[in-house]
Amino acid sequence: MPTRAALLACLLVVVVATGGVAGTVQPSAASTSAQATTITECTVITNPGEYVLGDDIGPTTDGSPCLIIGTDNVSIDGAGHTVDGTVDVGGDSLGESSVADVDLRDLHAEHVITVRGVRDLSLSSVDLDDGIRGLFFRNVTVVDSRLGGGGFYVDEDSRDIHIANNTFDGTQGVRILESIVGARIVDNVFEMEQSRSYGVVDIQSTPGDSDDILVAGNVIDAGGKDGISTSEGVSGITVRNNVVTNASAGIEFLSSGHIVGNDVHDNGVGISIAAPSTMLGDLLVENNTITDNGVGVAAGYVNDDMQLRGNLIDGNAEYGVTVYESGDAVLDARNNDWGDASGPSSAPANDSDAPFADPVTGALANGSGDAVSEGETPGVSNVRFDPVSGDDAPVEPEPESAYYQVDFVEGPAIEQFGAPAGDGFYSDQSRLIHFLHGSDETAVERSGSPSTIADDTAACVAVDSVDVTEDSVTVQFTVEEGCALDLTLASYEKPGSEWSRATASEQVLVDAASGTFGPGQHELTVSLPTNDSESAST
Repeated sequence: MPTRAALLACLLVVVVATGGVAGTVQPSAASTSAQATTITECTVITNPGEYVLGDDIGPTTDGSPCLIIGTDNVSIDGAGHTVDGTVDVGGDSLGESSVADVDLRDLHAEHVITVRGVRDLSLSSVDLDDGIRGLFFRNVTVVDSRLGGGGFYVDEDSRDIHIANNTFDGTQGVRILESIVGARIVDNVFEMEQSRSYGVVDIQSTPGDSDDILVAGNVIDAGGKDGISTSEGVSGITVRNNVVTNASAGIEFLSSGHIVGNDVHDNGVGISIAAPSTMLGDLLVENNTITDNGVGVAAGYVNDDMQLRGNLIDGNAEYGVTVYESGDAVLDARNNDWGDASGPSSAPANDSDAPFADPVTGALANGSGDAVSEGETPGVSNVRFDPVSGDDAPVEPEPESAYYQVDFVEGPAIEQFGAPAGDGFYSDQSRLIHFLHGSDETAVERSGSPSTIADDTAACVAVDSVDVTEDSVTVQFTVEEGCALDLTLASYEKPGSEWSRATASEQVLVDAASGTFGPGQHELTVSLPTNDSESAST
C-alpha cells in the first residue's frame, strides 16, 4: 500500500461510489506531505492518513452511509462540520472484518456511527445525534462528547472500553451486552428522555462472560427508567461515587461486586439488589447516601455474601431496608446510619407484631429512623440491623487488601500513569506485552496480552510463563533470533480492586526490573506490594 506521503505528493484524487454519490477526497490547494487531505463530499476512505472536513457533507441520494472508513491508521478532524448521514467505521459497507487506529474528533454526525470489529478507536469532542452502535470492540475511547439517540450501544465480545466526560441526552445512555471485559464508564452526565425500558447505564451478560467493569463519578437523571442496572451474568463490577435521581430504581444490581460512595435520592427504589443462584462472588454495599426514595434498599434472593455497611439510610418513605422474598432469608445490614441515633423503626408501624426484633441479637427496631421489614417469623425482622452505626460494638472491619498490577513492557517503566485522555499508558504507546492484576487474597484476578502491542515487538518476544508467589512475580520469556529488545517488568500498587484510566495516576510504582535481551530464554522478577508499600525499588 502506498504511503500517505507518496499519495499526497502525487496529489492523488480518490473518486469512489458511495451509495449513489461520487465521493471525492482531495488535498487542499496548498497541501504538502505533512498536511491533511480535505474531504468535501460523502466518500469511502481506503488509504491511511490524516483527513479534515472542508465543509458539511451529505446526505447520499440513496440513504447509504455518507462516510465510510475502511482502512487502518485514519485520523479525521471534523473542524466543526456536519456529516448528514451514517458514519461507518470498519463495518459491512466495504465487506471489511476490522480496522485499527482510527481517530475522529470535532465532528457533528446527524445519524448513527456504526462500528464493527474496530481496534484502537478514539472519538473526542464529537456531537452525535444518534449515538454509536457496534460490536467486537478493542480499546475504544469516547471522551468530551455529546451522544443523543441510542447513546453508546455495544454487543458481543468487546474489550477495554473507556467512556468519560460525555453528555448523554437521548433515549439511552450506555448499554453493553455479552462478553464485555474492561469497561470504564466515568464522569459522564446523563439527562435522559423517558423512553426505553432498560437502565440508563445497562450492563447485561450471560453468567461469567463479563468482568472488570467500573461505573464511577457519573451524574444520572434517569427520566423515570432505572439508573444503573446489571444482570446476573456480570461479575467484578464496581459502581462508585455516582449521583442517581429520578429513577424507577437508582441502582438495580443482580451481580457480584461493590456499590460504594453513591448518592441515590428521589427514586422509586434507591438500591435494588438480588443474588440469583448464578451470581459469582460477593456483593458489598457500603458508604452510600440513600435518601428520600420510596424504598431505600430492596433485597431479594438474599445470601451470606451480601452485606450493607456504613450507609446513610434516611427519609425513605416506606422502608429503609426491606427483604421482599419469602422464607427465612436475612440481609446483613449492620453498622448503618438509619437517619436517627435511636436506630431503625418497623414498618408497617401498625403491625400488631411491631416493633420487630433483630433476627440475631433480639434488639428491637423501635427507633425513629427509617424502617426495616418483618420476616416470615412474626415479630422478627428479616434485616439484621444491630448494631447500628455509632454503637460501642461495631462490626469488625475486614482487613485491607493490597491490590497490584504487573506489566511486562518494551522500554522503560512509566513511573506515573497519565490522564484519562492522555498517552501516558503502555497500551497507548504500543509497548504492553503482557499484564496481570491481582491481590494478596487472589494472586491472579485477570491477565492477558493486549492487541495493542507493536507488530515488530510481538514478532520478537513471547511470554512462556508467569509465576506468582506471595511476594513476587517472575515472567519467563523467549526472544527470537535476530532480535534485541529493551524489556521491563514493573509492579504497581493500585488504590482498589478495579483499574481505571481516571484513577491510574494514583497507582504507585513498587518495583521494576529491566535489561537488554538478545535471542534465547530469559526471566525478570519484581516484588509485589504489601499493605505498607511506600516507594519503588529498581
